[in-house]
Amino acid sequence: MLQMSRADAGLGRSRERGNLVAVVQLVVDDYRRRSDVGDRVRLTGDDGDCWVAMDVDAVAIVMRNAIENAVNHGSAAEPIDVRVSPNHKVNVVNACAFVPADVLRDLKGRFQRGGAQHGTGSGLGLAIVETIMHQAGGSVTLLSPAGGRLDGFEIVLEFPGAL
Repeated sequence: MLQMSRADAGLGRSRERGNLVAVVQLVVDDYRRRSDVGDRVRLTGDDGDCWVAMDVDAVAIVMRNAIENAVNHGSAAEPIDVRVSPNHKVNVVNACAFVPADVLRDLKGRFQRGGAQHGTGSGLGLAIVETIMHQAGGSVTLLSPAGGRLDGFEIVLEFPGAL
């Protein structure tokens, strides 16, 4: 609820810039230290700096919610792939059953849980991601099946680039 309050207060609106690669690496490292996640989270992509027009706290909140969604709703036996592209894009992919288009369409709304009535979370994670990214001038695309697969779930985050 605190993250949603921060998002509603305009956290995504910032004139600051942050290094997307550095923040993503930090968040992934935090998840790798969790005993329930460990090496399931795999980071690939850009090794250099990739500057975005967002405060680093806002980027971290977006990334934590995207990865947490994959941890909570993905298969515990399959990896979570996080890929950073030099064009200010991050893809988070997890294995799961195919998510129908009508369910997928509503997942960015508040308190939406995609049919996972008994899972963890309150259904705010993707709403927080959507709110912050929209405020910053970025975008969020949800895909199922994930790109190049017959199943799975993918979040495509397009961050606003910084000069």
